[in-house]
Amino acid sequence: MGERVAVIGGGVAGLTAAYLLRDKYEVTLFEKDGRLGGNAHTISTSDGLSFDIAAAVFGKNSYANFHRLLKELNVETCSFNGGGVTWRNLDSKETDGIAWTWRGLKAQRFAMFSPGTFYAILRSFVNMHRGKRYFEEGKLEGLSMREALKLLPPFDRDALRLHLFVLCLVSSMYYEDVMEGPASYFFGKMIAHRDFFLNPVFGLFQAAGNTKSYVDALASKSGAKVMMNSRIKSVARPETGPVLKMDDGSGERFGKVIFACNADQALRLLEQPTTDERRLLGAWKYQDGPIVVHKDRSSFPEQERYCLFTFLYTERDGKTHTSVNGHIRNLKSVPDDCPYISSQHPNFPIADNLIEYRKVFRTPIYDRASAAAIKELPSLNGKLNTFYCGSHFGFGLHEDCVNSAAAVAKMLGAEWK
Repeated sequence: MGERVAVIGGGVAGLTAAYLLRDKYEVTLFEKDGRLGGNAHTISTSDGLSFDIAAAVFGKNSYANFHRLLKELNVETCSFNGGGVTWRNLDSKETDGIAWTWRGLKAQRFAMFSPGTFYAILRSFVNMHRGKRYFEEGKLEGLSMREALKLLPPFDRDALRLHLFVLCLVSSMYYEDVMEGPASYFFGKMIAHRDFFLNPVFGLFQAAGNTKSYVDALASKSGAKVMMNSRIKSVARPETGPVLKMDDGSGERFGKVIFACNADQALRLLEQPTTDERRLLGAWKYQDGPIVVHKDRSSFPEQERYCLFTFLYTERDGKTHTSVNGHIRNLKSVPDDCPYISSQHPNFPIADNLIEYRKVFRTPIYDRASAAAIKELPSLNGKLNTFYCGSHFGFGLHEDCVNSAAAVAKMLGAEWK
């Protein structure tokens, strides 16, 4: 084996880096949790079902290298059509949505084909395309989403919710944070996530064996030594090579260290961060995003109107708050009558006896400072035998995890061919 490399973080970025380095280096992967995968998280329920509760569905076009990686790992995938989205005001109980399946269209009484609704949706897509053109022309630089939307013709209220609620879904951010976030980032994200916005009927896929199938494949085929529940206190970087210092006082020296964890976690671990590391890693803020898996449908519309996602929202004191609720029955790994709902940032009461699982995910906040840092993050790689990768190197996708890990591997002489 070659030089010893430490990878800190067992999410998709860290696992991909370990896999790509497998033939040239002796890799040890450190994960602080008791499982691998990060937001690729498959659970098994008390009644014997297994399904994903966070990352689950991907775009065929916007996840090109991730899809390539799954093929290389012989991970089976299948096409996906979740049937659309529904949104409901928790106060007024007003419900609307867009369905892409016969069952969903029938349940919504073909409302999207009424002249008013159809033209409102059509206008909204024309508006969003105009916004994307402004993005490409650089006209959105320095503007928030709220400011950028004022440059566009007025949106129909429900059509605007459709786009912005889906942005909450794909960024794991609250509505008001999206509205105050940088317009150039979020319009860029719509382009990167184009399958979700433009081709949701034929452009999506999922891992047939849930996300656990590719997490397990990456871990086993990387040949890395995996240290679960690791407690790294700090990372020193003398000329002789990085030293990982543990909470128990022990230490271990490596030739290289790859941080595949959150930016703020990497900064806290570094004993003597450089000025650029302080500036670029310090630009990131994170929030705890609770996810609750449950069977409580009391706040939801009638089950016939469920699509892949239901956005439950309130409009109070001039602010909108929405929760993202995925109906698990739409996934291919469970029966059609699966009763579970995965609710992120729940803003409604959930009966304790109907809760199956709770989990808090740390998710990045894409604000002006962090979005501006993205382009410069690769400049940190290679200095003091230190490298970085993760979804924050782009738009927060698995694709960004794979691409940034591949870039690190290439710098270390293990180019992915």
